[in-house]
Parts: sequence; C-alpha cells; structure tokens
Amino acid sequence: VEKIEFNGLEDISETEALTLMNLTLKNSLDEENLKIGSDKLTQYYRDLGYRFAKISFDIKTISTIKKLIIFNVETKKQTKISDLVVDGFDEQIKLQFEKKLRLMFSNRVMTQDVLNQVNIAVRKEISSSGYFLTQIGTSQLILSADELKAKIIYKLKKTTPYRVEILNVKQFPRLYLEEDILKLDTYYSKDNSFGAELVEKLKNFYISEGYPHVEIPFYERKEREKIILT
Repeated sequence: VEKIEFNGLEDISETEALTLMNLTLKNSLDEENLKIGSDKLTQYYRDLGYRFAKISFDIKTISTIKKLIIFNVETKKQTKISDLVVDGFDEQIKLQFEKKLRLMFSNRVMTQDVLNQVNIAVRKEISSSGYFLTQIGTSQLILSADELKAKIIYKLKKTTPYRVEILNVKQFPRLYLEEDILKLDTYYSKDNSFGAELVEKLKNFYISEGYPHVEIPFYERKEREKIILT
C-alpha cells in the first residue's frame, strides 16, 4: 500500500483518523483490518451525534506492486435535542425543571456525553429540590421521522421531599458542608432513613479535620408536605 486517502473526513485529521483506526501502510493490506478500522471510525462519528455515519473503502491498483486505499466518509447530519420532558411531578415543579433543562440542552447535538450531562442535570435539579429518594432511571428517546431531532423524556416517581438544615455550624461554612461534604445538590438514597448516612459523612469529615469527639445528633419533623432533617 503506497497511500491511504480519505474523502469527506470531518472533525478529525487524517493522522488522527488512522491512529483511531489502528491502521498503517504496513497493516492496511489486510482487508479485515480495513473493516475493523471502518467500524471504529463509524462509531467515532456516531458518538459525535452523526447517527447515520457510514464509512466504506476502495482498494485501487496503481501498478503491479502498488495499491491505494480510499476511505469514503458519509457523516450526513447530526441529531439534535429538540425537547426535554420530566413527568411525575406537580405541574409547577415539572415546568420549573423543564425550563432549566431546555435552556441548557435544547438544540445541543445529541452525543453520549451530552446525554450523560442531561442525566447529571436532572439529578441535580431534583436533589436540589429535596427529592433525594427519587430515582432517575433510564430516559426515553423519541426521534423525529428523519431522526434528526430527539425528544428526551424522564418518567420519574415523585417521593416525599426533604430539606436538610445544619445548625450550630462554627468551624466551617454551612454551604461548604452541604455542597462539598454531603453533596446534597446531587445526593440520592434508596433508604428513607438516610439521616444516619449523612451524619456519618459529617462525622468522618470533622474527625479528619481534628475533631475526634464531635457529636452530631439529628431528628426529623414534618412541615406541610416536606420532612425537615435537622
């Protein structure tokens, strides 16, 4: 093989593409290697949101001892997020969640990385609102007829909301304890008696900071539809 060429290559250089495909002039005469390399490049483009990406190759004879390999890349268009829906909550809360998510993700190219970001954002929204017991689960994707637009739907089960309050904080900022130590903005628990788990995290933190005799009692009280964990 004297040369490897690409037609229609986007978002990546020829050198990067060959590295990704694990191809060199020496191993590219093996057609199986060409097929495996094509699959790797196809997956690369699909991970970037090009759901219809197709890679084909031609082996052309230049002379009796030389060949040319040409990869033909068809990326077509990327699939973009058209809408996000969060079902399972009261209308006001539902609209609040959806408004924030749409501002962040509407019209973004739908890649696996972006879908992971959406998942994290949904977790953050419901945990920040105190729904620590609400599980996220797998979202549902509804694609348009041409598959260029995707609607993402989360079907959640509303649980009792909580509010965590930390009193008598002197050594450290309360916000630091809530966000950096307890990570309440992304916290999730399967057990509705999770107060002991949060106390254990706080105790471990204080002990590591040189307070071996720290005491952290906790209790719960109901306030309208919420449970206050103090």
